[in-house]
Amino acid sequence: MPHSVLVYAANPERHLIAVTGDRGFTILDLDSGPVEIGDTLSSDDAGTMWFNSTRRVRLVAYQRQRGVRPNDLQQCLFSKT
Repeated sequence: MPHSVLVYAANPERHLIAVTGDRGFTILDLDSGPVEIGDTLSSDDAGTMWFNSTRRVRLVAYQRQRGVRPNDLQQCLFSKT
């Protein structure tokens, strides 16, 4: 069953995006494809194949961190480490 999420935040410099999830946010490492805040993404069950439903294009993205709390988003997306 496909899983849909909303792009909540992005760091284009580091190719990271934060998407809403069931429990907190998930950070995705975006390898290719256009994504902007507010876009709707859907993935397969494994979360390996992504589709940008808003722009109707396939993405290559990898899950980096799951269950991120709202107050930790800044550090996850914009930390230098």
